[in-house]
Amino acid sequence: MDDIDERVAIEVMGFTIIDDLHVKNEHGEYVFDGTPWQPSKRIDQAWMVVEQMKVDGWTLLLCQQRGGLWVAGFDNVDNDPKVSDDAETAPMAICLASLKIKGD
Repeated sequence: MDDIDERVAIEVMGFTIIDDLHVKNEHGEYVFDGTPWQPSKRIDQAWMVVEQMKVDGWTLLLCQQRGGLWVAGFDNVDNDPKVSDDAETAPMAICLASLKIKGD
């Protein structure tokens, strides 16, 4: 598991990592049992990050710049400053921006 994916699992999602293929949620239930946790590469899993951030009061702003970079920004309803990051792919941009907010 990549360092970014591991950090997103723990710091953003509140997951417990058993090994590369086994991750448990906050209720002790397996998530993606047998499927790698790779939100920095898989848009379906990155969207789970977006949904978790939404629960925490953050709204996603996502766009692709003319040069091809994706920019993911999160805006908080409590008027915290917008936090953003960019990357070659949308999933990676989402992960990097979420870690700026919730990362240790």
